[in-house]
Amino acid sequence: MLLKYLRKKTKVILIGTLMLIIPAFIFLYGWSRVAERGSIPNVIAKVGRTPITWTEYEIQLQEYMSLWGDLYSDDFEKQAKNQVLEGLIERILLKEEAKKRGIKVSDDEIASRIREYFKDEKGQFDDKIFLLFSDRYPEKINLLEENFRMQFIIEKLRNEVGAPVEVSEDEAYQYFLTSDAQVKIKYISLNPDNLRENLQISEDELMEYYEKNIDSFKDGPWRKIEYILISAQPTEGTDINTDTEIEEMLKDNAFNVSLKLLDEDDWRSFAEKEGLFYGVTGYFSREEPLQEFNGNLAVNDTTFSIKLSEVSEPLKVEKGYLILRPFVSAPQYRDVADKIRRIVEDERVKDLADKTIENILSELQEGKTAEEIVKNYPAEIKESGYFSRQGFIGGIGYAPEIAQAAFSSPKDKWSKANTITGETFIIQTEDIREPTHEKFQEKKQNITETLLQQKQQEFFVDWVKNLKEKNKNRIVILWDELKQTD
Repeated sequence: MLLKYLRKKTKVILIGTLMLIIPAFIFLYGWSRVAERGSIPNVIAKVGRTPITWTEYEIQLQEYMSLWGDLYSDDFEKQAKNQVLEGLIERILLKEEAKKRGIKVSDDEIASRIREYFKDEKGQFDDKIFLLFSDRYPEKINLLEENFRMQFIIEKLRNEVGAPVEVSEDEAYQYFLTSDAQVKIKYISLNPDNLRENLQISEDELMEYYEKNIDSFKDGPWRKIEYILISAQPTEGTDINTDTEIEEMLKDNAFNVSLKLLDEDDWRSFAEKEGLFYGVTGYFSREEPLQEFNGNLAVNDTTFSIKLSEVSEPLKVEKGYLILRPFVSAPQYRDVADKIRRIVEDERVKDLADKTIENILSELQEGKTAEEIVKNYPAEIKESGYFSRQGFIGGIGYAPEIAQAAFSSPKDKWSKANTITGETFIIQTEDIREPTHEKFQEKKQNITETLLQQKQQEFFVDWVKNLKEKNKNRIVILWDELKQTD
């Protein structure tokens, strides 16, 4: 069973398309069950005479939710429905435009992409995997070809439409100054562990927090899962001899079990009947390794990327293949008391850190020296080396917000800067080092090519929007639910 392999490859291949227009070129179903059709029409929208069917829309929507399910919310689902529909509409319009312009995609071009797609670890076309996949899933090969064909159409349209776009030398030079300038700062940082040492938090406070937030725990920072592990080895007398064949048999078995579990409520009884291993974990966060799976964080990622009560795809782990389902019920206080304590502590530490930073900044503005002030606080004065706007800051790490503040703040003046992770620093710009004109000449060609690609991409995206606007009278939505989400 190669579905997992295909899904992984598909996400990589589609990333450029996802950045260009709405993801409408995805072709896998995912493990979520398709909704009952009820009164939904077969054709849900049209562009001119070209229909958009409910089936193709639902396939795209299920895969979209599978890719971005960790962001799931009611608002996100509404947005996803709109985006998938927009992508299907744009696909039709782009095909029409390519036909008008005489843009074609040859079979050789498609074949070259197929060969790239089915490369082995050595970078060679793996004909065995391709043939195996073709035999088992011929319909998906057709969809794969269509996906590549659409990618070629987009590439060729983008090149043709964006041909008039140019990059001036001044644009390249300004980009160079922005990207290659370097700055050095002095900064004051707090040690959160020192702030945490003297905190006193009672059980009553923890219980109060739990009771106020109990509803959020159902689909909140922790989850608990039940799971079934498929690890049975082939029995004697079979024709399976190699590790590869054993692995394929195990994957096929896991796939079949996962399909059965879609209709099973009592997994424990199912596992007993089928002779499979059944287990239940305690509550855990996305970043908390589980000993049951030797700290395999892919289990965490899968758990938090699907909906509650949804059945996961078979997941490869050390002992075999894992199929899991997150619990719906909220945890009891005793299950999460230690985790709540950490949350409350973190909130207290953040409040205390914010107050401390404000006090230090206030004293700096009164004219006291940094060296004099930090003696009274759990804080340190440090210096970074030179770094760029996009670069790594010594002692802090990757923090573009601080880099931006360093370049925009007056020299030798203390100011507050926050990172995207919530850390706060007090920084002082010590020096800004401008790059030389000679260095610009060395990098001019690469910068110009990079900027040209960016400008062509932006131009093409605007062109697609205008194309849709010009054709808006040809677009008809036939399904009321989609009309309501506009």
